[in-house]
Amino acid sequence: MVHARRKLYELAAVGKAPAAAEAVRRIDRLFGVERDVVPCAGSSAAGSPPFPGPPGTGKSHLATALGVAAVRAGRSVYRATLAEIMEALGRAEREGRLAERLRSYARPALLIVDEIGYLPITAGGANLFFQLVNIQPPN
Repeated sequence: MVHARRKLYELAAVGKAPAAAEAVRRIDRLFGVERDVVPCAGSSAAGSPPFPGPPGTGKSHLATALGVAAVRAGRSVYRATLAEIMEALGRAEREGRLAERLRSYARPALLIVDEIGYLPITAGGANLFFQLVNIQPPN
């Protein structure tokens, strides 16, 4: 994770990822950085670190590094693209298992949703995603 943070600062310095430094600050606040190491918080951490920016600026790489740091800290992680999640939620809704599928996405300490904004989402898909981000994680 230290390397991912350093890469973000380098990208910000050369103007390739204008929001990179802000993303690092958000991660630092969210997980409470100590000695340049990111200890992953449990599911009680409020908020989520968004990584905005154009293609090719390392957003997926940073999200993966965050996931690796979480696993190394003993936390559970699930990573998928938004398209994969929308497909699974749509299928679960058609099969009458939506609540169960939403709960399965809320179980990991960290849910990484990649490629948000690459493909259009229908109104129904937006509603499903809204339900996903608003579900309360299990205690």
